[in-house]
Amino acid sequence: MTYALDGEIQPVISIQPEDPVKEIEIDLKKAKMLKLNWSNDQGYAEYGMADVMVAE
Repeated sequence: MTYALDGEIQPVISIQPEDPVKEIEIDLKKAKMLKLNWSNDQGYAEYGMADVMVAE
């Protein structure tokens, strides 16, 4: 999974669809926009998100 903060690509987070559920924390660094990108060789993603929290 890759993500960008205000358009700037950040380090890759290594996760696979078959991995057990895990908590991931992303430091937003005061960004105004967070863009998540899940991709694979088939052109679609098999990931999900739940209980998303944004804190200042």
